[in-house]
Amino acid sequence: MIQQLFTYLNDDWRTLTAGQSPVPGLTLTLGALELNQRTLDRSDRVQPQPIQQQLALRLPGVTTYALAQTPLDGTLDAEAIIDPEMVSERRQALFPGDFTIDGAARTLHLSAAGAARCAGAAQLAVRYRYPGVVATQEFTQHFEAAIGAAAWRLVEQWAALFLALVVTDAESLVARCNQTMAVTPYHAGGFSAGQTLEQLTLLAGAPDVGSSTPLLRLQGQVRGRLALRKASPPAFGLIEEVISPGRGANGQAVDVAIGVAFGKKQS
Repeated sequence: MIQQLFTYLNDDWRTLTAGQSPVPGLTLTLGALELNQRTLDRSDRVQPQPIQQQLALRLPGVTTYALAQTPLDGTLDAEAIIDPEMVSERRQALFPGDFTIDGAARTLHLSAAGAARCAGAAQLAVRYRYPGVVATQEFTQHFEAAIGAAAWRLVEQWAALFLALVVTDAESLVARCNQTMAVTPYHAGGFSAGQTLEQLTLLAGAPDVGSSTPLLRLQGQVRGRLALRKASPPAFGLIEEVISPGRGANGQAVDVAIGVAFGKKQS
């Protein structure tokens, strides 16, 4: 659940220990995963579900890209990203005519104009809605941070500094993970899962007396939520028209026709 967090912690640790010789070691290991069944929020009702994806562009040779789900008509927005995750990052919005959607094949195809608008971009960010059901599940993911050094005084020093890194930067670490995971949900076979981290905590620590070198093992946990989604069958269709008998001001029966399409009245 928290591999992206491990990536960021390792990056920050390398920055913290830069220039040290020998470099103190940090090993992060996943522990038990707990699911809180009491907070399960499930709905079997099919409704439009939002999704975001980052598609790796391979222009000019490749102009067709797979989508995780079948977008509802008119809900897809796309932006080409130039220099992603860099200070020089720029975004270019795509417009009608820049792409077409093949619902049966679940693909997005860039037109010549769209490909030209994406020139120099490395990624294509897409946002859309698809019909499906969703469940929300709270979780707690345990982990261990093992810190080793040449002497116990150094282990104590670097364990304290690691604690400072986590405690003072916990909110930023969680926000960075959520930003990344928001656009990279897991998906396969009509199912998808996205996670949002809420809290990062270090709980306790103990020396590893069985280790041949000085080693301190710190126990921590991350709390978060999973958004679990299932796309509806291809035959799914929302109500397009409802005919309801009513009565006018004079009491006579009249027919009232109501057009409904995702909350929009049909003309």
